[in-house]
Amino acid sequence: MKDLLREIKYAYQRVKYGFDERIYWEFDSYFTQFIPPLKKFCQNELDPEDAINNPKRQEVYKRTLELIENWEKQTYEEVWLGKKTAELWEYFGGNINYYWN
Repeated sequence: MKDLLREIKYAYQRVKYGFDERIYWEFDSYFTQFIPPLKKFCQNELDPEDAINNPKRQEVYKRTLELIENWEKQTYEEVWLGKKTAELWEYFGGNINYYWN
């Protein structure tokens, strides 16, 4: 019965706010869901012709892919420390305007 009440509460929260309180419990894992699509986007948008017209954008895509590769190769200890995750998201946030095409 307790589980049913929780599910009703979460459903209500999703309807009212667009998310439920469980997102607060795992922000880090929620954000990791964005990494595979970000990687695919950068790979798809790398274009030698665009490098002439917009070299900074291509540089941002390449650096993002490097940071994602570093993130994917983390050891357990590195995951626990979170430095590579922070580095990736700080770079993404600092260059967010370059990701729109």
